[in-house]
Amino acid sequence: MAVAVAEKDRSFFIGRTDRAQLFLKSWGLGTNEIAIETYPMCFDAVTDYLIVGLCQISSPGTICEPSTFIPKFEKNLEQCRSVPGANPSFNETPSGAR
Repeated sequence: MAVAVAEKDRSFFIGRTDRAQLFLKSWGLGTNEIAIETYPMCFDAVTDYLIVGLCQISSPGTICEPSTFIPKFEKNLEQCRSVPGANPSFNETPSGAR
């Protein structure tokens, strides 16, 4: 995703919601309320991932408020990565290599 943001490449984000949904389902966060309640920071980080990228390449005020939304995402991501037993594949998802 970092490359897409640097190049302001919106095409990177097309169809990525499917990937996020598959990831959530693979970890049991798609419909499993217990998993969502246990790891809310992970659920939020995965669901906010694409919005953060779009936020970084969009005009201020059009999708999110970068000064509050991006730090919230980064905090959730960091907390999720530090949770014992968190799904190891989650640690690979946000890097978003193109």
